[in-house]
Amino acid sequence: KFPELSALITDAAAVKRGRVMAIDDDPSVRRVLKLRLELKGYEVALYENGPEALAALAAARTPAPDLIICDVMMPGLDGYETCRKVRAMGAAMPFLFLTNKGASVDKVRGLEAGADDYILKPFDPHELEAKVARYLRAKPRP
Repeated sequence: KFPELSALITDAAAVKRGRVMAIDDDPSVRRVLKLRLELKGYEVALYENGPEALAALAAARTPAPDLIICDVMMPGLDGYETCRKVRAMGAAMPFLFLTNKGASVDKVRGLEAGADDYILKPFDPHELEAKVARYLRAKPRP
């Protein structure tokens, strides 16, 4: 009766596809990211800001993420600086910006900071899911 829902449930029951770290100061965006990506079989760790996420990466309390999704405009440490610091730690996982800042200069700044891709808000969840899948497809899972 509901083929789309059935497909989501089947996907969610699949083996975990990878670990995603999502950094965004907006709780509603964090909720949507967690819901959509977990339904697709990803493990999702949510962080409210850059310093919190960087502390988790540095402490290595949990396995390193396979991909990071980060907002640009956050209080304190913005996404650009968060990305630079992640790269300075030697982390090479894909880094995607998810933001309202859509001017070419902002996209270039994000790519120069070390990001691999740039998704504009409001975002299409299907586009986000497709990009996450594309970046993680080649990564072998244990």
